[in-house]
Amino acid sequence: VRFNPYLFPRPDGMDSDVGRALYAKAGELGMPVGVMAFSGLPAQMPAICALLKHAPQTTLIIDHMGFFRQPATGGLIADAAENDEGAWKMLLELAEYPQVFIKVSALFRLSSELPPHLDLQPRLKQLLQTYGANRLMWGSDFPFSTLGGNTPTSCGMEYAQTVELLGFWSMQELDPTALKQLMGGTAAKIFGFVEPVDA
Repeated sequence: VRFNPYLFPRPDGMDSDVGRALYAKAGELGMPVGVMAFSGLPAQMPAICALLKHAPQTTLIIDHMGFFRQPATGGLIADAAENDEGAWKMLLELAEYPQVFIKVSALFRLSSELPPHLDLQPRLKQLLQTYGANRLMWGSDFPFSTLGGNTPTSCGMEYAQTVELLGFWSMQELDPTALKQLMGGTAAKIFGFVEPVDA
C-alpha cells in the first residue's frame, strides 16, 4: 500500500478519518504502508507521527529517503537542487518508532553528483548507524531510473547498473551482511518474500 499525501483531502491529509482507517486496516492485514512525500517530509511529519501513534502495529516505509533533496525531479546536479538538512534530521528522528523502515531508493533524485552518487555515502552511513541495515531496503525507482529523472537526464542508467551501484561505495558499515539486508533481506522480511539461498 502506498500513501500519496497529496491525494488525501485537506486540511487533515493522511491524518483524516479515511487515512487513519486505511492505515490501521493495512496493519491488521499485515500490509506495509509506504509514504511518498515527493515535496519533502516537513509538511507531512505531523500526519506521519499521528498515524504511527494511531496504529503502531502498521509497518511504515518512507520512500526515497524522505526526498530530502528538493526539488525531487531527479538528475539535478550541483546546486540545481538543495538538500534540506531539517528534513534529513526528521528522517533520522523517525527511527525512534521501531515500525518505521526507510527505502534507500531513487538515488538519482537525492544526489548532487553523477552516478555512482558518492556524495550519498555519508547519508547511508547515518541511516545504517541510526536504523540498522535490517530497517533499510534498496530500490531503483524503475523505470524512472532509466531516465535519471522525471525526464531524461545525464543520470539515467540501465536497471542492472542501478543494482550494481552500491558496489562502487566504500564504508565500513556497508559490510557483506549489511549489503545483503539492504539489497533484499529487509524487503523479504516485511513483504513476506522468500530469500534466495546462497549457492
